[in-house]
Amino acid sequence: MKSSKDQYSPAELAIKALREKARTKRRELREKRRNAAYFVKVNKKAVGTADYIASDKGFIKKNRLPPHFKSLINNCKRFVFSKRCHTDKQGKYRSISLRGRRRLFNVLLVLLTNCDFLSGQVGKPKIGHMDTTSHDAMMLQYARRFGDAISSSTWYRYIGMLDAMDIYFSKEIKLYGEDGVTVRSEASYKWLSKSFLQGIGAFTDEVMASIKASYQKAVNKGLSFVWREHNSPVNYRPTPDLFTPYSYGSAPPQ
Repeated sequence: MKSSKDQYSPAELAIKALREKARTKRRELREKRRNAAYFVKVNKKAVGTADYIASDKGFIKKNRLPPHFKSLINNCKRFVFSKRCHTDKQGKYRSISLRGRRRLFNVLLVLLTNCDFLSGQVGKPKIGHMDTTSHDAMMLQYARRFGDAISSSTWYRYIGMLDAMDIYFSKEIKLYGEDGVTVRSEASYKWLSKSFLQGIGAFTDEVMASIKASYQKAVNKGLSFVWREHNSPVNYRPTPDLFTPYSYGSAPPQ
């Protein structure tokens, strides 16, 4: 049995170092979620399902979400709690307990508060491009919103459920090095489906008017809702917006 560094090849040592780095990162992220959840819970800053941004500040005026969120959150809750079962990716019929529906709603609410409703894209608009939002970042938001440090296994289980229900879609991003061979992952492209958003009333006149007003306000500040293009291998084409036929990288519909 190998017991010293001398008994491992350079390649094996590199793999071991990468695995240890990954374990350390996962441990640090878990601790960060636990600390965030504990802080908002103890200080009564957890906003829960209210139409506020998840933060350490709680119910402050500037963290109030735009008007359309109140209606969308309420409709989303009704939508989720009406679902007593679903069919998984293997075609198996699965019941959803009341506790499961609560958790499903909470996970979906985090996605909803990161969604651009004109495209369905889940991410953060910035100057020049829209950033994809990682699952780790959303799990941290979950901790701050509900005062509950959700585990990654639980989070991904419910993400898988939303995927099976055709509510959530994603496309991985691979970044290629200059050698054309080296690959590393970036936070994936993510969407909420048009049928789901339609089902919770995102396209009704009153709600859409608020969505467009909020969108325009962000654009006026120089923010972009177009995802950044990453370097990629020859013949690779990223998945376009799921709603409309406009090409990847062009401006979303007005």
